[in-house]
Amino acid sequence: MLTQINKIVIDPSSNLLIAGTEDLKLLFFDLNSQKLVKTVVGHTDAISCLDILPAKLTGGRGNLLVSGGHDGAVRVWDLNNFSLLYDLAAHRRKFDEGTLSITCIGPSHFIATGGADSVIKVIQTCI
Repeated sequence: MLTQINKIVIDPSSNLLIAGTEDLKLLFFDLNSQKLVKTVVGHTDAISCLDILPAKLTGGRGNLLVSGGHDGAVRVWDLNNFSLLYDLAAHRRKFDEGTLSITCIGPSHFIATGGADSVIKVIQTCI
């Protein structure tokens, strides 16, 4: 059964296309083989936004994926092994939505988020 895709990002260093879906999942596709390589339940509600935190900002850890969902959470994922590194409660739900926008900024490991609660948060990660 196919589900709605809410956001897509590409990690050029690992040649992965990552999709966030309405049914809570992160889908990881290998762009070389054009095949699905991993599926992970990413949030407790629909995934609404994704961004890549580049390796140059992660202290040699490699590229990380940052996801936001209607559960209000912001999560940071290791793209080397598809594991969850951090889970942050960022936004309160409003009208069945939570975190709506996310971006990784600057060399100081900042993540900026916007939510349905009309709040913008800037979080300095401990990566």
